[in-house]
Amino acid sequence: MNNKKGSISITLIIVIVVILGATAASIGYFAIKNISPSANEIENDSNVKIGKDGIKVNVGDDLSVDMSNDVNNVSKVSTVLIFDASGSMSQQITGGPRIDVAKNAVADYVESLDDDVSISVVAYGHKGDNTQSGKRESCAGVEEIYYMGSANDSIITTKVNKLNPNGWTPITAALQKAEKILSKTDSKTKHILLLSDGKETCDADPVAYAKELKAKGITIDVIGLGVDNKTKIQLNNISISGGGEYLSVNSENDLSVVIDNMGTKINTGNISIDLNDTNSKINVGDDIKIKNGKIKIEDAGTEVKINSSIPSF
Repeated sequence: MNNKKGSISITLIIVIVVILGATAASIGYFAIKNISPSANEIENDSNVKIGKDGIKVNVGDDLSVDMSNDVNNVSKVSTVLIFDASGSMSQQITGGPRIDVAKNAVADYVESLDDDVSISVVAYGHKGDNTQSGKRESCAGVEEIYYMGSANDSIITTKVNKLNPNGWTPITAALQKAEKILSKTDSKTKHILLLSDGKETCDADPVAYAKELKAKGITIDVIGLGVDNKTKIQLNNISISGGGEYLSVNSENDLSVVIDNMGTKINTGNISIDLNDTNSKINVGDDIKIKNGKIKIEDAGTEVKINSSIPSF
């Protein structure tokens, strides 16, 4: 999702990604890793690279991709949401206290997830306090408050709403916890979403650890909530090392848009395409509706009609 290449507009890139993602979503989740070449019928395969990172298509020579057949080797996504409940989350941004804004966004996020997305919620900062005497307890107080499984909106919202902003920011320990949780799943697509308003304060290096997780096939996206420049640098570096993206927000409205886009990303998969020519043809089969993207795609032979679109990251 970070790499948006090609000479055509960003909007068209997003549209094509959504088309492919929507196709996969209609029967399951398209495996990002180790996907079988037999899952697609692709003409002019000299422009197609298939490897351990999935399928990359360079549309440069009127390439035609036929996605109308059944897709094999589908894999659901397992994602861990890491929620910051450190003391600084009591501070205000546009829309109210950061903790309240974040809680509202989480409620929208989990409600948007499809049934075959498994989610766990990990919290930090809610134990101990943000004094030196409370640091040890707080830094060790990383807790899985919702165990990996389909998103139960009511239960997750209730548990998240009970969190109070108290302590320090053990991001590395939270990433370690997320890794242990994801290691017990059989999903090929493993993902972490970190929502934080601060940098690591528990004497560890989350950027280095994020790089380790990427090497193990775990992608990390990061949302920074009302952060300063120094914090933004670290959070952005976590996302870069983790193979994901960094999104910075400073208001309730901004976070609402970003969290909606993140739900769409998780539901549709993470397929990237280089577009260097506008004469590509994509056949998506029958009418497909994508839940969170607010988009309907109609197959018209060699033409794809887009009735509405989703905002990009």
